[in-house]
Amino acid sequence: MDLSRHALKCVGAVMVSLVVLSWGWRYFTERAMRARIRRSCALVDSTRTIFVSVAAYREPHVADTLAQLFERAACPYRVFVGLCQHANHDDADALEDYTRAAPVSFERNVRVLRQPAHMAEGPTVARALIRHGLYGGEQYYLQIDAHTVVCEGWDEVLLKELDACASDAPVLTGIVPKPFGGTVPETSSFTRATEERDDTGLPRLEGISALKKPITPLKSPFLNQCFVFAAGSFAELRQPHAAGAFDGDDLVAGCVAWCAGWDFFHPRVDVVAQQWERGDRPTFWEQPRNQSPTSLVEVALLMLPSDGQRTLAAYERFTDVGLVTGHCGARALAGLTEDATAEERVCKVGSSSALDAVESLRAGLL
Repeated sequence: MDLSRHALKCVGAVMVSLVVLSWGWRYFTERAMRARIRRSCALVDSTRTIFVSVAAYREPHVADTLAQLFERAACPYRVFVGLCQHANHDDADALEDYTRAAPVSFERNVRVLRQPAHMAEGPTVARALIRHGLYGGEQYYLQIDAHTVVCEGWDEVLLKELDACASDAPVLTGIVPKPFGGTVPETSSFTRATEERDDTGLPRLEGISALKKPITPLKSPFLNQCFVFAAGSFAELRQPHAAGAFDGDDLVAGCVAWCAGWDFFHPRVDVVAQQWERGDRPTFWEQPRNQSPTSLVEVALLMLPSDGQRTLAAYERFTDVGLVTGHCGARALAGLTEDATAEERVCKVGSSSALDAVESLRAGLL
């Protein structure tokens, strides 16, 4: 009996020791990691705060996105996330999953708006809720989708790319590539229009790798809502949104932003990547809808200036796309701006003669 009692005491002592060692290991590991993070932050301007907008509909990988945003940031202390999460009662809570798994958690830098999945009204409304309810006046605004991968030091890379843009009101944007092995491919992507039309009759956009890595951020005719990085005042811009709306979002939002004075650029190297295929993941479109979505074009027309240098007609010339008519010209198919520089032409189409070939081909198709 004494031997059994002694054995139990020994087992208990070992278990307590293991718990203490585990707690101590985690405590000192976290302290060491935070010290390393502080040293990293000392090398950059930590006062340049960044707000990250993430809209998620029953997305199982949001916790991974949160983890990457903080773990791969040059200075995670300056990163603040606004998450609009639409989920069912049996779906995982993204912030709880992130906090539980993160060796160093920045949960205090995450603001969450939780709503039942059946209340979801689409990405344009979710992003509006984030801008109006979660944005806290940070200096910079980053908008990404929930299933996004970022590169190491993404925050400092984006700031340097934005500083290099030849504009007083630049926006880094573009349709981003797919991740490769959980990382961002070392590519330089740009966006162009396609002959394919969405349900609104507007051309669909696609992302493609540049033929040559640019020396400066390339100007773009298009805004892409899956990736937007700009000064914080961009979050305060009145942007079109409507329940159930999705098609035409990029072109319409781009028109409103461009008419308000913003200029679009592609970063010289891809900073984020996105897992486009949903697979078995639920989508907003599975939700039953009582009415057809409101046309974003109709919403935007009420918001655009009727005079000045940047009007709807000027934007249509700039992009070579007609928002009302659905026209899509050769420049749009090549992804070129109206006043494309020689570098833009070389990186996107190879040469001016290549653009002539695109125009001749399209003329033949018509």
